[in-house]
Amino acid sequence: ATTVALTLALTITAATAVASDRLVADHRVDREAVIATAAAASDDQFEVSSCDAVQAASRKLFGTDHGRRFVRDALASQPRYEPLVTDALKRHGLPPQLAAVPLIESGYVNLDPPEGESLAPPGPMGAGLWMFIPTTARTYGMRVDDEVDERLDPVIETDAAMRLLGDLYDEFGDWGLALAGYNQGARHVREAIAANGTDDPYALVEAGALNHYVPLVMAAVIVMEDPSL
Repeated sequence: ATTVALTLALTITAATAVASDRLVADHRVDREAVIATAAAASDDQFEVSSCDAVQAASRKLFGTDHGRRFVRDALASQPRYEPLVTDALKRHGLPPQLAAVPLIESGYVNLDPPEGESLAPPGPMGAGLWMFIPTTARTYGMRVDDEVDERLDPVIETDAAMRLLGDLYDEFGDWGLALAGYNQGARHVREAIAANGTDDPYALVEAGALNHYVPLVMAAVIVMEDPSL
């Protein structure tokens, strides 16, 4: 979807704020803690890798000042949209771990790119929570023109993101490859697989055939599993 990167009770919002404060309090990223948290966040439907590329993404996401500020702000914004995203994932039969995608894409901020921030490479070129670019948005039924931009309707764009992610998984049968397709396009992923003779997304990242989007999303899953990391 990109070429690039809840209104709940006060108690939940407060808990999120406390968690995000802990996140900024300690710059160390413990390798074994990342491995353990990745395992805890995994299930039969979605495996969270803790490979070297994910370790590096974890250091970027919650081991640097910029990454930690981004995650803190994203976790504070997430409660406004969490019910929408969680319910959509359930309705479409998709893994709950995919709630990490809008964290990387928009920091859970529903704004045009110049007003928001994305960690998704190569940069903020989309719009909305899921940062659809105009061509992909139109492919999935959204109106994007000078008068209306339905990417900024969280319900409409979230439904489109569910369908896009489902289509990518149907094609590749692997969530790592599907996430790569979400960021770089299915054609790019197909060409990377053909050129390198492997469909291991992390081997393709190490070979430079895919960018670091997939490890970043995995790191986001990990920090959402345990914000105290």
